[in-house]
Amino acid sequence: MTLPDYTGLTLEEKELLRQRSVLRPPLRFPDFTKPWVTDRVKNVFDKITIGKRILMAQTKSEPDEEYCHPVYSAQTANYGIAGYYNHYLYENVLGWTVAGYAGRVKFITGKFYPIDTCGILISNSGFCNNCMVEAINKVTHLYVHVSLHKAYLRLNTKQMGNVLFSFPEELEEQQKISKLFEDVDKQIIALEERIRLYEKIKLGLFQRLIPKYIYKGVHKRLPIMRFKGFTHQWTWHRLSDLVEVVSGGTPSTKVKEYFGGDINWFTPAEVGDRTYVYSSERKLTEAGYKACSSAKMMPVGTVLFSSRATIGNAAILATEASTNQGFQSFIPKEDKVSTYYIYTLIPMITEQALRECKGTTFNSVTKTQVKNFVVPLTTPEEQAKITELTSKVDRMLDLLKDQLDLTRTLRKGLVQQMLC
Repeated sequence: MTLPDYTGLTLEEKELLRQRSVLRPPLRFPDFTKPWVTDRVKNVFDKITIGKRILMAQTKSEPDEEYCHPVYSAQTANYGIAGYYNHYLYENVLGWTVAGYAGRVKFITGKFYPIDTCGILISNSGFCNNCMVEAINKVTHLYVHVSLHKAYLRLNTKQMGNVLFSFPEELEEQQKISKLFEDVDKQIIALEERIRLYEKIKLGLFQRLIPKYIYKGVHKRLPIMRFKGFTHQWTWHRLSDLVEVVSGGTPSTKVKEYFGGDINWFTPAEVGDRTYVYSSERKLTEAGYKACSSAKMMPVGTVLFSSRATIGNAAILATEASTNQGFQSFIPKEDKVSTYYIYTLIPMITEQALRECKGTTFNSVTKTQVKNFVVPLTTPEEQAKITELTSKVDRMLDLLKDQLDLTRTLRKGLVQQMLC
Protein backbone atom coordinates (compact mmCIF):
# COMPACT_ATOMS: atom_id res chain seq x y z
CA MET A 1 0.00 0.00 0.00
CA THR A 2 1.44 3.38 -1.04
CA LEU A 3 0.42 6.35 1.09
CA PRO A 4 -0.73 9.61 -0.54
CA ASP A 5 1.93 12.11 -1.60
CA TYR A 6 1.35 15.37 0.30
CA THR A 7 4.39 17.14 -1.18
CA GLY A 8 3.76 20.77 -2.11
CA LEU A 9 0.19 20.87 -0.79
CA THR A 10 -1.26 23.43 1.60
CA LEU A 11 -2.56 22.29 4.98
CA GLU A 12 -6.14 22.51 3.71
CA GLU A 13 -5.25 20.42 0.64
CA LYS A 14 -3.41 17.87 2.77
CA GLU A 15 -6.39 17.51 5.08
CA LEU A 16 -8.79 17.11 2.17
CA LEU A 17 -6.60 14.44 0.54
CA ARG A 18 -6.26 12.58 3.85
CA GLN A 19 -10.03 12.64 4.42
CA ARG A 20 -10.77 11.39 0.90
CA SER A 21 -8.17 8.59 0.94
CA VAL A 22 -8.74 5.02 2.06
CA LEU A 23 -5.67 4.61 4.24
CA ARG A 24 -3.84 1.43 5.17
CA PRO A 25 -0.20 1.42 6.32
CA PRO A 26 2.39 -0.33 4.09
CA LEU A 27 3.57 -2.53 6.99
CA ARG A 28 1.02 -4.20 9.21
CA PHE A 29 0.53 -6.98 11.73
CA PRO A 30 -1.21 -10.08 10.28
CA ASP A 31 -5.02 -10.36 10.46
CA PHE A 32 -5.60 -6.60 10.35
CA THR A 33 -7.06 -5.39 7.06
CA LYS A 34 -9.56 -2.65 7.88
CA PRO A 35 -8.77 0.83 6.57
CA TRP A 36 -7.67 3.33 9.18
CA VAL A 37 -9.99 6.02 10.54
CA THR A 38 -9.27 9.71 9.94
CA ASP A 39 -10.59 12.26 12.42
CA ARG A 40 -9.64 15.28 14.49
CA VAL A 41 -8.14 14.93 17.96
CA LYS A 42 -11.10 16.72 19.57
CA ASN A 43 -13.46 14.06 18.21
CA VAL A 44 -11.33 11.13 19.35
CA PHE A 45 -10.30 12.10 22.89
CA ASP A 46 -12.73 12.83 25.72
CA LYS A 47 -10.84 15.79 27.16
CA ILE A 48 -8.15 18.22 26.02
CA THR A 49 -6.65 20.28 28.79
CA ILE A 50 -3.40 21.73 30.07
CA GLY A 51 -1.21 21.39 33.15
CA LYS A 52 -0.92 23.82 36.06
CA ARG A 53 1.78 26.31 36.92
CA ILE A 54 4.06 25.36 39.76
CA LEU A 55 7.15 26.93 41.31
CA MET A 56 10.12 24.67 40.67
CA ALA A 57 11.34 25.59 44.15
CA GLN A 58 8.44 23.49 45.42
CA THR A 59 9.83 20.39 43.71
CA LYS A 60 12.83 18.17 44.34
CA SER A 61 15.46 17.22 41.79
CA GLU A 62 15.44 13.58 42.90
CA PRO A 63 12.45 11.46 43.98
CA ASP A 64 11.92 10.29 47.53
CA GLU A 65 9.09 8.55 49.40
CA GLU A 66 6.91 11.70 49.49
CA TYR A 67 8.08 13.58 46.39
CA CYS A 68 7.66 10.67 44.03
CA HIS A 69 5.58 12.08 41.17
CA PRO A 70 7.53 13.36 38.14
CA VAL A 71 6.86 16.93 37.02
CA TYR A 72 6.70 17.18 33.22
CA SER A 73 7.54 20.34 31.30
CA ALA A 74 8.33 21.31 27.70
CA GLN A 75 12.05 20.64 28.19
CA THR A 76 13.71 17.92 26.13
CA ALA A 77 16.38 17.06 28.70
CA ASN A 78 15.82 14.15 31.09
CA TYR A 79 12.87 12.92 28.99
CA GLY A 80 10.85 16.01 29.92
CA ILE A 81 11.07 15.50 33.69
CA ALA A 82 11.85 18.80 35.44
CA GLY A 83 11.64 17.53 39.02
CA TYR A 84 9.47 15.60 41.48
CA TYR A 85 6.41 16.70 43.48
CA ASN A 86 4.27 15.37 46.33
CA HIS A 87 1.06 15.73 44.35
CA TYR A 88 -0.15 14.49 40.98
CA LEU A 89 -2.83 15.56 38.49
CA TYR A 90 -3.04 12.74 35.92
CA GLU A 91 -1.96 9.20 35.20
CA ASN A 92 -1.64 7.10 32.03
CA VAL A 93 -2.60 9.86 29.59
CA LEU A 94 -1.04 11.54 26.56
CA GLY A 95 0.94 14.71 27.12
CA TRP A 96 2.29 17.18 24.57
CA THR A 97 4.56 20.20 24.62
CA VAL A 98 2.49 23.38 24.24
CA ALA A 99 5.38 25.82 23.85
CA GLY A 100 9.04 25.75 22.91
CA TYR A 101 9.62 22.32 21.43
CA ALA A 102 5.93 22.40 20.54
CA GLY A 103 3.78 19.53 19.34
CA ARG A 104 5.72 16.52 20.62
CA VAL A 105 3.27 13.99 22.05
CA LYS A 106 4.18 11.35 24.62
CA PHE A 107 2.35 8.56 26.46
CA ILE A 108 3.06 9.26 30.13
CA THR A 109 2.53 6.21 32.32
CA GLY A 110 1.95 6.37 36.05
CA LYS A 111 0.97 9.37 38.15
CA PHE A 112 2.55 12.73 37.28
CA TYR A 113 2.19 16.51 37.52
CA PRO A 114 2.26 18.46 34.22
CA ILE A 115 3.04 22.18 34.31
CA ASP A 116 1.32 24.71 32.05
CA THR A 117 3.67 24.14 29.10
CA CYS A 118 2.40 20.57 28.90
CA GLY A 119 -0.99 19.74 27.33
CA ILE A 120 -3.02 16.66 28.20
CA LEU A 121 -5.21 14.30 26.14
CA ILE A 122 -7.59 12.02 28.07
CA SER A 123 -9.46 9.02 26.68
CA ASN A 124 -11.99 6.75 28.35
CA SER A 125 -11.83 4.33 25.40
CA GLY A 126 -8.26 3.09 25.74
CA PHE A 127 -6.83 5.48 23.14
CA CYS A 128 -4.01 6.63 25.41
CA ASN A 129 -1.23 4.47 24.00
CA ASN A 130 1.98 4.70 21.99
CA CYS A 131 0.23 3.94 18.70
CA MET A 132 -1.93 7.06 19.03
CA VAL A 133 1.14 9.03 20.11
CA GLU A 134 3.01 8.19 16.92
CA ALA A 135 -0.06 8.71 14.73
CA ILE A 136 -0.55 12.23 16.14
CA ASN A 137 3.18 13.02 16.15
CA LYS A 138 3.30 12.30 12.43
CA VAL A 139 1.17 15.39 11.68
CA THR A 140 1.43 17.84 14.61
CA HIS A 141 4.23 19.79 12.90
CA LEU A 142 1.63 20.96 10.36
CA TYR A 143 -0.37 22.70 13.09
CA VAL A 144 2.39 24.29 15.16
CA HIS A 145 2.46 28.09 14.85
CA VAL A 146 4.71 30.96 15.90
CA SER A 147 3.59 32.79 19.05
CA LEU A 148 2.33 36.38 18.88
CA HIS A 149 5.69 37.68 20.07
CA LYS A 150 7.49 35.38 17.60
CA ALA A 151 9.67 34.18 20.44
CA TYR A 152 8.83 30.49 20.21
CA LEU A 153 6.55 27.89 18.64
CA ARG A 154 3.20 26.93 20.17
CA LEU A 155 0.50 24.30 19.88
CA ASN A 156 -2.33 25.25 22.22
CA THR A 157 -5.35 23.15 23.19
CA LYS A 158 -7.57 24.51 20.41
CA GLN A 159 -4.93 23.84 17.76
CA MET A 160 -4.27 20.35 19.12
CA GLY A 161 -7.99 19.66 18.98
CA ASN A 162 -8.01 20.51 15.27
CA VAL A 163 -5.16 18.14 14.40
CA LEU A 164 -6.40 15.71 11.75
CA PHE A 165 -4.75 12.30 11.99
CA SER A 166 -5.32 8.68 10.99
CA PHE A 167 -5.35 5.69 13.33
CA PRO A 168 -6.45 2.02 13.45
CA GLU A 169 -10.07 1.59 14.45
CA GLU A 170 -9.46 -1.73 16.17
CA LEU A 171 -8.07 -1.31 19.68
CA GLU A 172 -6.21 -4.61 19.38
CA GLU A 173 -4.18 -3.27 16.45
CA GLN A 174 -3.46 -0.08 18.40
CA GLN A 175 -2.21 -2.16 21.31
CA LYS A 176 0.08 -4.30 19.14
CA ILE A 177 1.62 -1.23 17.51
CA SER A 178 1.89 0.45 20.91
CA LYS A 179 3.72 -2.55 22.40
CA LEU A 180 6.18 -2.58 19.50
CA PHE A 181 7.07 1.09 19.94
CA GLU A 182 7.24 0.63 23.71
CA ASP A 183 9.80 -2.16 23.27
CA VAL A 184 11.89 -0.14 20.82
CA ASP A 185 11.79 2.93 23.08
CA LYS A 186 12.88 0.83 26.07
CA GLN A 187 15.85 -0.37 24.03
CA ILE A 188 16.75 3.22 23.11
CA ILE A 189 16.52 4.37 26.73
CA ALA A 190 18.62 1.41 27.90
CA LEU A 191 21.32 2.22 25.34
CA GLU A 192 21.29 5.91 26.30
CA GLU A 193 21.70 4.98 29.97
CA ARG A 194 24.60 2.61 29.18
CA ILE A 195 26.29 5.35 27.16
CA ARG A 196 25.97 7.78 30.08
CA LEU A 197 27.39 5.11 32.40
CA TYR A 198 30.44 4.51 30.21
CA GLU A 199 30.97 8.26 29.81
CA LYS A 200 31.09 8.50 33.61
CA ILE A 201 33.53 5.59 33.71
CA LYS A 202 35.70 7.28 31.09
CA LEU A 203 35.76 10.55 33.03
CA GLY A 204 36.46 8.70 36.26
CA LEU A 205 39.43 6.89 34.72
CA PHE A 206 40.84 10.19 33.44
CA GLN A 207 40.48 11.81 36.87
CA ARG A 208 42.19 8.89 38.62
CA LEU A 209 44.86 7.78 36.15
CA ILE A 210 46.11 11.26 35.15
CA PRO A 211 47.68 13.75 37.59
CA LYS A 212 45.49 16.80 38.22
CA TYR A 213 46.03 20.14 36.46
CA ILE A 214 45.86 23.01 38.98
CA TYR A 215 45.03 26.43 37.53
CA LYS A 216 47.57 29.00 38.77
CA GLY A 217 48.91 26.42 41.19
CA VAL A 218 51.33 23.53 41.45
CA HIS A 219 50.20 20.67 39.25
CA LYS A 220 50.03 17.22 40.78
CA ARG A 221 52.87 14.86 39.88
CA LEU A 222 51.21 11.63 40.96
CA PRO A 223 47.84 10.21 39.87
CA ILE A 224 45.24 9.04 42.39
CA MET A 225 45.25 5.50 41.02
CA ARG A 226 48.13 3.65 39.41
CA PHE A 227 49.09 0.37 37.79
CA LYS A 228 51.43 -1.88 39.78
CA GLY A 229 55.12 -1.31 39.23
CA PHE A 230 54.91 2.45 38.58
CA THR A 231 55.96 4.77 41.40
CA HIS A 232 57.94 7.60 39.77
CA GLN A 233 56.69 11.18 39.57
CA TRP A 234 55.26 12.50 36.33
CA THR A 235 56.62 15.59 34.56
CA TRP A 236 54.72 18.53 33.04
CA HIS A 237 55.39 19.89 29.56
CA ARG A 238 54.13 22.45 27.11
CA LEU A 239 51.85 20.77 24.58
CA SER A 240 54.09 21.94 21.74
CA ASP A 241 56.95 19.89 23.23
CA LEU A 242 54.95 16.71 22.64
CA VAL A 243 52.96 17.42 19.47
CA GLU A 244 53.01 19.58 16.37
CA VAL A 245 50.00 21.91 16.55
CA VAL A 246 48.41 22.38 13.12
CA SER A 247 45.70 24.88 12.16
CA GLY A 248 43.21 24.47 9.32
CA GLY A 249 41.71 26.64 6.63
CA THR A 250 38.95 27.07 4.07
CA PRO A 251 39.35 27.83 0.36
CA SER A 252 36.96 30.32 -1.20
CA THR A 253 33.45 28.89 -1.03
CA LYS A 254 32.54 31.00 -4.07
CA VAL A 255 34.65 28.78 -6.32
CA LYS A 256 32.66 25.60 -7.00
CA GLU A 257 35.69 23.89 -8.51
CA TYR A 258 37.34 23.84 -5.08
CA PHE A 259 34.79 21.39 -3.64
CA GLY A 260 33.52 17.95 -4.59
CA GLY A 261 36.88 16.19 -4.91
CA ASP A 262 38.30 13.33 -2.85
CA ILE A 263 40.43 15.17 -0.27
CA ASN A 264 38.96 14.85 3.22
CA TRP A 265 38.21 18.22 4.82
CA PHE A 266 36.63 18.07 8.27
CA THR A 267 34.58 20.66 10.15
CA PRO A 268 33.98 20.70 13.95
CA ALA A 269 30.38 19.49 13.54
CA GLU A 270 31.69 16.15 12.22
CA VAL A 271 33.95 15.47 15.18
CA GLY A 272 33.39 14.37 18.76
CA ASP A 273 30.74 11.68 18.55
CA ARG A 274 33.11 8.79 17.79
CA THR A 275 36.75 8.06 18.59
CA TYR A 276 37.86 7.86 14.95
CA VAL A 277 36.79 9.76 11.83
CA TYR A 278 37.12 8.22 8.39
CA SER A 279 35.47 10.39 5.75
CA SER A 280 34.35 14.03 5.74
CA GLU A 281 30.97 15.22 4.50
CA ARG A 282 32.52 17.79 2.15
CA LYS A 283 35.72 17.14 0.27
CA LEU A 284 38.20 19.39 -1.49
CA THR A 285 39.47 19.05 -5.01
CA GLU A 286 43.21 19.23 -5.66
CA ALA A 287 42.70 22.81 -6.83
CA GLY A 288 40.79 23.69 -3.66
CA TYR A 289 43.49 22.19 -1.46
CA LYS A 290 46.27 24.05 -3.27
CA ALA A 291 44.30 27.31 -3.13
CA CYS A 292 44.22 27.19 0.67
CA SER A 293 47.73 27.18 2.08
CA SER A 294 46.46 26.86 5.67
CA ALA A 295 44.55 23.63 4.98
CA LYS A 296 47.42 21.28 5.72
CA MET A 297 47.17 17.55 4.96
CA MET A 298 47.60 15.64 8.21
CA PRO A 299 48.59 11.98 8.64
CA VAL A 300 46.70 9.06 10.11
CA GLY A 301 46.87 9.26 13.90
CA THR A 302 46.47 13.04 14.12
CA VAL A 303 44.18 14.13 16.96
CA LEU A 304 41.64 16.69 15.73
CA PHE A 305 40.65 19.29 18.36
CA SER A 306 37.90 21.84 17.73
CA SER A 307 39.12 25.23 18.89
CA ARG A 308 36.25 27.53 17.88
CA ALA A 309 32.60 27.82 18.95
CA THR A 310 32.10 24.28 20.34
CA ILE A 311 35.49 23.83 21.97
CA GLY A 312 36.78 20.39 22.87
CA ASN A 313 35.25 18.11 20.24
CA ALA A 314 37.97 15.64 19.33
CA ALA A 315 38.65 12.57 17.23
CA ILE A 316 41.55 10.58 15.81
CA LEU A 317 42.15 10.60 12.07
CA ALA A 318 41.81 7.12 10.58
CA THR A 319 42.81 8.49 7.18
CA GLU A 320 44.78 11.43 5.81
CA ALA A 321 42.76 14.63 5.96
CA SER A 322 42.70 18.40 6.20
CA THR A 323 40.37 20.60 8.28
CA ASN A 324 38.80 24.02 8.23
CA GLN A 325 39.94 26.83 10.53
CA GLY A 326 37.84 25.52 13.43
CA PHE A 327 40.63 23.20 14.58
CA GLN A 328 44.00 23.18 16.27
CA SER A 329 45.06 19.60 15.59
CA PHE A 330 47.84 17.57 17.21
CA ILE A 331 50.38 15.44 15.37
CA PRO A 332 52.15 13.45 18.12
CA LYS A 333 55.94 13.36 18.30
CA GLU A 334 56.15 9.59 18.34
CA ASP A 335 59.35 9.44 20.37
CA LYS A 336 57.52 11.13 23.26
CA VAL A 337 53.80 10.36 23.18
CA SER A 338 51.31 8.09 21.46
CA THR A 339 48.25 9.25 19.57
CA TYR A 340 45.91 7.65 22.05
CA TYR A 341 47.67 9.18 25.04
CA ILE A 342 47.12 12.67 23.62
CA TYR A 343 43.50 11.76 22.87
CA THR A 344 43.11 10.64 26.50
CA LEU A 345 44.30 14.09 27.65
CA ILE A 346 41.57 15.95 25.71
CA PRO A 347 39.53 16.82 28.88
CA MET A 348 42.57 18.61 30.35
CA ILE A 349 43.31 20.42 27.08
CA THR A 350 39.65 21.43 26.82
CA GLU A 351 39.67 22.80 30.37
CA GLN A 352 42.57 25.10 29.54
CA ALA A 353 41.02 26.13 26.22
CA LEU A 354 37.73 27.09 27.83
CA ARG A 355 39.56 29.07 30.48
CA GLU A 356 41.52 30.99 27.82
CA CYS A 357 38.41 32.04 25.92
CA LYS A 358 36.27 32.83 28.97
CA GLY A 359 34.70 36.27 28.65
CA THR A 360 35.31 36.56 24.91
CA THR A 361 32.46 37.26 22.48
CA PHE A 362 33.25 34.29 20.27
CA ASN A 363 34.70 31.14 21.80
CA SER A 364 38.07 30.59 20.15
CA VAL A 365 41.64 29.75 21.08
CA THR A 366 44.64 30.47 18.89
CA LYS A 367 47.47 28.22 17.85
CA THR A 368 49.86 30.15 20.11
CA GLN A 369 47.59 29.69 23.12
CA VAL A 370 47.17 25.97 22.50
CA LYS A 371 50.90 25.41 22.08
CA ASN A 372 51.42 26.84 25.56
CA PHE A 373 48.94 24.56 27.29
CA VAL A 374 50.58 22.16 29.74
CA VAL A 375 50.03 18.41 30.05
CA PRO A 376 51.55 15.66 32.22
CA LEU A 377 53.88 13.00 30.87
CA THR A 378 54.91 9.57 32.08
CA THR A 379 56.95 6.75 30.57
CA PRO A 380 55.87 5.06 27.32
CA GLU A 381 55.20 1.90 29.32
CA GLU A 382 52.75 3.59 31.68
CA GLN A 383 51.18 5.50 28.78
CA ALA A 384 50.53 2.15 27.10
CA LYS A 385 48.91 0.70 30.23
CA ILE A 386 46.63 3.73 30.58
CA THR A 387 45.59 3.87 26.94
CA GLU A 388 44.99 0.13 26.80
CA LEU A 389 42.30 0.64 29.44
CA THR A 390 40.83 3.92 28.16
CA SER A 391 40.68 2.62 24.58
CA LYS A 392 38.56 -0.33 25.73
CA VAL A 393 36.05 2.10 27.23
CA ASP A 394 36.07 4.18 24.04
CA ARG A 395 35.48 1.09 21.91
CA MET A 396 32.50 0.16 24.07
CA LEU A 397 31.15 3.71 23.77
CA ASP A 398 31.49 3.63 19.99
CA LEU A 399 29.75 0.25 19.85
CA LEU A 400 26.86 1.45 22.03
CA LYS A 401 26.47 4.61 19.94
CA ASP A 402 26.38 2.51 16.76
CA GLN A 403 23.67 0.33 18.31
CA LEU A 404 21.74 3.44 19.35
CA ASP A 405 21.92 4.92 15.85
CA LEU A 406 20.68 1.65 14.34
CA THR A 407 17.81 1.41 16.82
CA ARG A 408 16.77 5.01 16.16
CA THR A 409 16.90 4.32 12.42
CA LEU A 410 14.73 1.24 12.96
CA ARG A 411 12.24 3.33 14.91
CA LYS A 412 12.11 5.97 12.21
CA GLY A 413 11.46 3.26 9.62
CA LEU A 414 8.63 1.81 11.72
CA VAL A 415 7.00 5.24 11.94
CA GLN A 416 7.19 5.64 8.17
CA GLN A 417 5.90 2.15 7.35
CA MET A 418 3.41 1.34 10.13
CA LEU A 419 1.54 4.66 10.32
CA CYS A 420 -0.58 6.52 7.80
